Formats: sequence, C-alpha cells, structure tokens
Amino acid sequence: MSSPEETEPGTGGALAPISLRDAIVAIAALDPNPQELELVFELLQLPRRVSRAASEAADSPKPLYVPESPTVTVTPAVPVPAKEAAKTDSTSPLPASLSHMTRVELERPTWAPDSTSSPLPRASEATRAPALPSLFAPLEARGICTAALVTWVEEGELDVQRAVDELARSCSLGAIPRVSLRTLRRGVQLLLDRGPNMEPFARDVDAIERALEALVGASLLESFGFSRCPSRGVRSNQSAELAPWQPPPRGMPVLVVSDFGVSGSPLDDARAGSDEWQRFAAAVRGENHQLIGLTPFAPSRWPVALNDLVRFVHWSERTSASAVNRSAREGRRG
Repeated sequence: MSSPEETEPGTGGALAPISLRDAIVAIAALDPNPQELELVFELLQLPRRVSRAASEAADSPKPLYVPESPTVTVTPAVPVPAKEAAKTDSTSPLPASLSHMTRVELERPTWAPDSTSSPLPRASEATRAPALPSLFAPLEARGICTAALVTWVEEGELDVQRAVDELARSCSLGAIPRVSLRTLRRGVQLLLDRGPNMEPFARDVDAIERALEALVGASLLESFGFSRCPSRGVRSNQSAELAPWQPPPRGMPVLVVSDFGVSGSPLDDARAGSDEWQRFAAAVRGENHQLIGLTPFAPSRWPVALNDLVRFVHWSERTSASAVNRSAREGRRG
C-alpha cells in the first residue's frame, strides 16, 4: 500500500491512502469472481482479511455511491514465481492412475512367408519373361484371324436363285451353281517383317505366328521373314539364306505383318517406299492371291496408294471380328 508521504508526479501534493472504499468502488464496477477479487486486493495492496467484508458489501442490495474516479497511484504488483503460485493455487490436481499394458501379438499375414516356406526367387534368377498381353482382344483373336484369312468355295447347297436367273436368260447350266462357303483349308502364306522398324513389335510378331499355326495347322502355314519389303528376299528362318519371294499355291491368301514403310526416318536410304510396296502388291494380286496387311499403325497412316491392292487390318485391341468380316465382304464384292 502506498504511504501517505507519496506524491503524484507533477502535482507536488500528497496522495490520499487507498482505503476499503476504493476496493468497494472497484468491485462494484468490475463485478469480479472470487479469483479476480483476490487479484484486485493484491493490486490495491489491501490486506486479505478485508476481502470477505468487501465481498459481502458488494453483494449487499444497498445502492452504492460511486464518486468520480480519484487520481490514485498504484504500485505495480510484483510477479509471483511459478513455484509460489503453484503453492497458493487452491485447485486440486486431477486424479490419475497408471496401468501396465500387455503386449499385443500381431498376426502374420497369409501371404507372408514363414520360416518353413521357401524364400521368394530373385529377379535375376527368373528363367522366363512373363507373357505379353495380346494386341487383339482374347475372346476375338481367333475370330479376327479367321475373318482375315478366310477364302470362299462354291461347295454349299444348290444356289436356286442363280440357277433360276441363268435359266430365265435362256442360258444352259454348264455347272450346278452352289452357295459359297467360307473355309481355311487353303492355309496362308505368312510374311513377317523382321526389320528394324518392327523391332518394338518383335515378340508380338512371334505371337501372331504361333496363333496362326494353332488356327490352320503347321501343314497349311508357310512362314517367312523379311526386312523392310518381301521383294528384297525372304528367309524361312533366321539362319537361312536370303531367297527371292515365291508365290504360294493357287488360292492361298498372303498375310503380311509389317509397317508398310510408314514408320522410321524419311532420311533412311534403306527404307521401303510406297512404290516398292506397290510393285510387290501388284505381283501378289497378279498371281490371283488375296493380300492382307496386318499393321499396328492406325488407318490414318495407311498408304493411300495401297488401298486398292491390300486389305488392311488394324492390329489393335479395339479391332473386332465383325469389322474385319465387313471389310472382307467389301473386298470380295470389289
């Protein structure tokens, strides 16, 4: 509490001592809780014994006269150390208890190997690479190959409509007309491009060869490899010598798996151009053979000059057997 001898700076006069009245005025203005009430008395440096009387006076229903705020110099409260504040805190600590937790045993996953099972093989010890997915849809691969390689033979039932039409024109029937049927019995000559432009598809090309052998049989499959264009020579296997291309037996279709010169650099001098492919396609058609081109490139990149000579089939997972059948019917009518 300030002593009566203290003076206000700049006034030169003595200050009145802080009394209980000042505390009552502050309580009436602030309406503090019990903890704040203790702080008020601590700031005013009043003894704690008067705090209860001041609290009762504040709760009294009698109106209080609040004078104008007097000029009072209050000494700032000295901060209380944390240890002493903890001693004076009336709140009791929350109850707590400790218990020992038992160890939880984790279950081993079913896929994890145990001590009795053999360890997983190292990647370097693998003997075979996993099989590549087919570029054709698995359920339609056989139908696509059949639609691309099928030939027609007049060995069906009697074609009544053709017989009536010829007799109506007063034409004698030299042979009994029959309905045309599709067949694979003529086999296929398979020409596989092993050139540098088809290296990214090398394993897929091998898969096509195996699929056709399972479809028509080894006895009806003539398989040859070439580089860039068959007109430069073909090989029966990788170690065989290069030989000129020979046309297959009469009626056997020719299937060429290649990029048909649309890939690679235009500056490549060894690249097979459109003119070279046109000459080869004309030679195949001149021997009365169907020429089917199986290429992994989209129709927008097919050589326009070969459209009338080659029946192209897009080698893609989006290719369907119905689309290949439709293309075969259009080519047969042409």
